Amino acid sequence: MGESLERLSSGFRVNNADDASGYAVSSKLGAQTQRLKAVSLNPTQANQAAQNVMTLFR
Repeated sequence: MGESLERLSSGFRVNNADDASGYAVSSKLGAQTQRLKAVSLNPTQANQAAQNVMTLFR
């Protein structure tokens, strides 16, 4: 029991994805990470686009 709790608290099961449920959790976390990366890039890209438009009007 102690080893199981240690593995769960350390993320061992999620990080290794050695069974179906671990793989599902790992996949979900990976997808969330990708979405967060995309969300963080959008404001930067919008700002760059706005700066490009502003230089056209100068």
